Amino acid sequence: MRRVILWGVLGTIGLMAILSIVGAFLHPVEPRDLETAQPLYQAWLVGLQKFEEMIGLLDARELFNSRPLIVFWFLLLAALLAGFIFFRRLLTAPAGLAMHLGSLLILAGAMWGSAKGHEWRHALFGSDKVQSGYLVLGLGETDNRLLASDMRTPVGELPFMLTLKDFWLDYWPSPEKRWGLMVVTPPPDDSGPARQRQLAWEVGGDIAIPMTSAHLKVLQYIESARPVYPPGAKAVLKIGPPGSEQTEIAAEAGKAATLKKPEVKVEVLRVFKNLKVVGGGAAGHEVIDAPGGENPALEIRVTRPDGGDAFQGYLPALAPSVIEGADGLVVEYAVPQPTGAEADASTGLPAMEIQLTAADREQRQWLIPRPGDRYVELPLGPFLRNRSPSEGFVEGPILYLLQPLGPVKAYNSDVVATEGGKQVAAAVVQVNHPLRYGGYHLYQSSYDHNNESYTVIEAVSDSGLAAVWLGFILLVAGAFGRFWIAPAWAGVRRRGAHGR
Repeated sequence: MRRVILWGVLGTIGLMAILSIVGAFLHPVEPRDLETAQPLYQAWLVGLQKFEEMIGLLDARELFNSRPLIVFWFLLLAALLAGFIFFRRLLTAPAGLAMHLGSLLILAGAMWGSAKGHEWRHALFGSDKVQSGYLVLGLGETDNRLLASDMRTPVGELPFMLTLKDFWLDYWPSPEKRWGLMVVTPPPDDSGPARQRQLAWEVGGDIAIPMTSAHLKVLQYIESARPVYPPGAKAVLKIGPPGSEQTEIAAEAGKAATLKKPEVKVEVLRVFKNLKVVGGGAAGHEVIDAPGGENPALEIRVTRPDGGDAFQGYLPALAPSVIEGADGLVVEYAVPQPTGAEADASTGLPAMEIQLTAADREQRQWLIPRPGDRYVELPLGPFLRNRSPSEGFVEGPILYLLQPLGPVKAYNSDVVATEGGKQVAAAVVQVNHPLRYGGYHLYQSSYDHNNESYTVIEAVSDSGLAAVWLGFILLVAGAFGRFWIAPAWAGVRRRGAHGR
């Protein structure tokens, strides 16, 4: 029986090594991989696809959770446990005991944390813990619902809420330092994707703007520049409809104006250089003035003569806004616009002066990115005088000055875990840097490749993980003792016995 158990354990370990090699190569074969692969690799993919169809499995997870393998894991576990009964010497040999216990813990922990282990615990004990699932979170959103890999099928819930505060990409440096020009044109009937064309430009060169009758000439390009504003230009809050007599107050906290028609008081509460909303959901949200970047805005309050608030909120520096609760009061946060640019090596941001021409029209325009921006956009509709016959609004292509970017280096999700409305954990989650909380590891899995407006977080149960790590420690320590310390100590004793 001792011999049967010994060879049984060795045989199952050998079979496990073979299965591990097979599992390492199992993965779904995508049609696009077959189309783009080199002939030799394409033949390998076709063979792999046939093999996966023959065994009815597509990846290692399916293989190691299949019924034959479940039987195999229990047989290996039973053989390792039988070793303690038939090989009593294990109990008095520390190194061998550590290696044997380590193997048992690794196997038992992996089985406990497997998909089948979670299913059995749910059936036997009513456990709601999910082995793995995905959360799709937009900026500022809070959720705890886990989805399957198809991103549609619900598989369970986290025992806490998760909020996406921020998301950003890190890029490797691009060999191209000069910013590029691109024209993006929406489809005529609002169906299908927008059309885009990269423009090859040189200073002084004439460029026909694709899909339009206009031409573009780059007059100046400054590699590192800062904007130039008119002398004495300051940001102001304009109160009243454009084209009429307006009341202006400096865009500074504490400034206010009292109007007679409508009879209200308008106050500036806060000034933001880069307004950003973080948080959301049950945890609430917070409006901050974030470092870096530019998104100028004001927080204003409009009050009636009786002291009641007609409005309190945030006013971005975009266009005139109508305050509905104050008899249609019109307000506008007007920030100075640059009239040019000059070289400044400290900014690292370019400036480009362009000239647009079409028929009898000509326009000069500076394209200057703000700190933190990766592009500048210029709608060409107003210059081209494109208008919708039915709705009358200006529409048309958009010209972009774009920063050259290398491959994506990392994608980062700033997330917060909350329970009962209170923050209990927070981290910037990356691919190999998860947030660990509540019995789960939360990994960065994917993101919105088009607009970077949402992120995909994978939640993986940590059940059995402690046993697996302890098992590896015992296994390594036992092997170190058995194959290094024990022979070294035996050599010392031999030399001592011979008087050396």
